[in-house]
Amino acid sequence: MKKKGTESKNEVRETEEQQGAARGAAQSGDLELILALSPTEFEFAMAAILRMLGMSNIQRVGGSGHLGVDILAGDAFGPHHICPVQETCEDQEDWFSGD
Repeated sequence: MKKKGTESKNEVRETEEQQGAARGAAQSGDLELILALSPTEFEFAMAAILRMLGMSNIQRVGGSGHLGVDILAGDAFGPHHICPVQETCEDQEDWFSGD
């Protein structure tokens, strides 16, 4: 396991590209574009949406072993909101139709 701050230049560039793609998808509001993101990009997109909704101190936990916590965020009511992020559900057709 790498220590924090020891990312290679390629890893940093890849993360920046993922964040950029995710931010663009989130700002577009295009659900199909958002759902086409990789799991990591999807988490970044959800973090961007939380930021647009006024949350602050947003931190993507990511990786394995996070016990279902994908994003930590804060707002005026407190610093610790725990956000699990799920990109899919069992029956997306019913979910999209509202049934």
